[in-house]
Amino acid sequence: MIIPFVVFAVVLVGGIIFGGNNIQLFIDNQEVLSGSQPQLIQEEVFIPVIILEEELGFGVVWGSEEKILEIRTPYQKFFDNYGDKGMYIKQAREVLPLLNKRQAAVLDVRPDEARDERFIRGSMHIPMVELLDRHYELPTDRIIAVYCAKNINASYAVTILNMLGYEAYLLEDGIEAWLRAGGRTSTCRV
Repeated sequence: MIIPFVVFAVVLVGGIIFGGNNIQLFIDNQEVLSGSQPQLIQEEVFIPVIILEEELGFGVVWGSEEKILEIRTPYQKFFDNYGDKGMYIKQAREVLPLLNKRQAAVLDVRPDEARDERFIRGSMHIPMVELLDRHYELPTDRIIAVYCAKNINASYAVTILNMLGYEAYLLEDGIEAWLRAGGRTSTCRV
């Protein structure tokens, strides 16, 4: 009867060792709370793959027969989809009906001063310099069409948002194209 006692002791000690190792995981200074916590095993920290997928936007595929774990970074996922997504560009005439059906959101990344002059009616506003801090305000259940004054900052924003897991597109030629497609604008002038 020594063997069952040894197994029980190993399980008990293992439970105490692993149960007492509450490892806090921080990514970019924000604590990650997940049902799958990192584990300390023989002085090494192991992070569950699901955290890479859910928190960092990695693509994770497990081939059980081949015993191959394939991990794709958000960067690689973005470029793999580049051609399939039409280089992440949408025309205003494509976005306008989607916005009306609540299948799209329009994001203005221009500075406050530019938005005060004129903006696409119904658009959200997060200046480019605040995007990384405020991207969580964006919807995840629809595409995001991004615009700015010259397509430059909007292009950067589209790249960033796609790498963060959003489905974002450049709204080519912004407000002027929006007006040509029959969309409306507003002003904030007093």
